[in-house]
Amino acid sequence: MQKVFGSNRRVTLNVCGCGRLHVTYGPITLHFEPDDFLAFGEAVIQMVDQFRRIHGDQLVRSTPPGHETVCH
Repeated sequence: MQKVFGSNRRVTLNVCGCGRLHVTYGPITLHFEPDDFLAFGEAVIQMVDQFRRIHGDQLVRSTPPGHETVCH
C-alpha cells in the first residue's frame, strides 16, 4: 500500500508499505530509503540555494536551435 505524501503537476512523493519513498518527476521515478531521501533532499536544497545566489530568480535559457553544444 502506498500513501501519496505530496503531489502537484510535476512531482509526486509516495511512501510505500515497505518503507521506501518513491519520488516521481514526469516519467522518472526515484526509489529511496528514508535516510537517503533526506540526504538527497538536503543536497537539492543546497544546489537550489547556490543556483539562486549565482543566477537570482532568472531562468536559465536553453541553447537556441542551431547552436548545439555538448553539456556533459
